[in-house]
Amino acid sequence: MSPNEDTVNGEWQRDWNVFVDFLAKQLRGSPNGEIASQFGSKQVTWSGVLVEKSLDELAPIVTIRMPTGAIDLGNLGVADVSDQSVPCARDSVARWDAIPIGAPTSFTAIFRPEDAMFPPVEVKQLTSGRVVVFVGLTDGRPIANDD
Repeated sequence: MSPNEDTVNGEWQRDWNVFVDFLAKQLRGSPNGEIASQFGSKQVTWSGVLVEKSLDELAPIVTIRMPTGAIDLGNLGVADVSDQSVPCARDSVARWDAIPIGAPTSFTAIFRPEDAMFPPVEVKQLTSGRVVVFVGLTDGRPIANDD
């Protein structure tokens, strides 16, 4: 399937590995505005392992370890995108709380809008030289095994 077909069919929205491959192609060949429009406000349904949760009242968030994903960014190096911090939907906090750390977890989330203060996808090179790709998700909701 070509990258354009992946976009049309939304396969990247259901498969983390397809997303990583598609994102790598986008980051190597598209201006930032086009990348934002590819992902902004789109919903995803992915699976990973719950590795951390901070379910405080102000800003509940979970961290999901996704299947390893490395993106070769050419001169910038290789960025790891395996751990994803996902802000939780308010009505799903109790459901997140019931999931034990280390449990395989399927979830839905929505990319930040393309015109948000922080874009849906952003590449940053840290002072250490490490390259980070921020995947801006929000409204995370776990999917029950019987959903």
